[in-house]
Amino acid sequence: MIAAFTSAVLWERRKSRQALDARSMDPRLRGDGGQKPAANPQSINRVCLGAPSAVIAAKKPVRQGAPYEIFVRRKLRQHRVYLSRLASLPQQIECRMHFTIRAITIDLDDTLWPFAPIGARIEQVLDDWLRIHSPRTAERFPIAAMRALREQVFNAHPQLLHDMGALRRLTLERAFIESDTDPSHLQALTDTAYDVFYAERNRVECYPDALDALARISAKLPVAALSNGNADLVAIGLDHHFAFQLGAREHGVAKPDASIFLAACARLGCAPEEVLHVGDHTEMDVLGAARAGLRTAWVQRDDAHHPHWPHDDLLPDLIVPDMAALADMIDRMPAAQASAAIAITSDGILT
Repeated sequence: MIAAFTSAVLWERRKSRQALDARSMDPRLRGDGGQKPAANPQSINRVCLGAPSAVIAAKKPVRQGAPYEIFVRRKLRQHRVYLSRLASLPQQIECRMHFTIRAITIDLDDTLWPFAPIGARIEQVLDDWLRIHSPRTAERFPIAAMRALREQVFNAHPQLLHDMGALRRLTLERAFIESDTDPSHLQALTDTAYDVFYAERNRVECYPDALDALARISAKLPVAALSNGNADLVAIGLDHHFAFQLGAREHGVAKPDASIFLAACARLGCAPEEVLHVGDHTEMDVLGAARAGLRTAWVQRDDAHHPHWPHDDLLPDLIVPDMAALADMIDRMPAAQASAAIAITSDGILT
């Protein structure tokens, strides 16, 4: 019995070492000339904000006999907990190399502000406007039906997925046509309805941490907005924080295509590896930017759909709970480096 438990513990320890070694093979986690970093759960834990301490097996000798069997049972349970935490907290192994960044690109929707309340408000405002200016359209397409029509239009025009504005216009135009709108009024109604939509689209309410963090970050480094959406930073009143805004419509291709990230790097005058892209979407932001060669920061705001990093092939360079955490890290760098580059050290702290 004792031998069986001892074998089980050794097997669990081997599994934990293999899991750590497999993750350390990622070239983005290696910066030591090809040598694997030591698997030190205590040092790994420091780079995860709010992570529980890793379970570390006791090193002191124990006596054989019944107490030893109890000890082995306890250690086996602890190692299983450790493996579970390792699987569910990939952010514990965020940065194992030194790299520098000279600029930052930031996603907008759901990174600086939540989009869901904007979308709900747009639907209600448009419905109210249609009931006054085109009652037949409002009757034919109440909110739920208009939403379904929008999905149909989006699915029917995949070549326009980089242009949210064009798809919105097509949706409104089709709604007016199918509700027998006078053709002579079609263009004017479509234009006015789109203006109503766009004004509401640019009424954003930033996350509580976002505005202050954005001001702090942009004071240290050049920041560019990189978005698939059609928000207008000038209309919103945040353009003064950004060197420029590059949208999917202007570029012609949407994220996660590498070309939009590379175009932003070129305008910033930086190599891709010198730019940190910050965003909430695992594929559009993090994987797209990483595959284009940029450094990545995943903003994880308690997303119920992706509570843990869902991909095994690539890991974000940083995982932060909000923009304030990223700004805090950037603020820690010495003032002498403020106009140059940021060095991200092996424990994940920007200095």
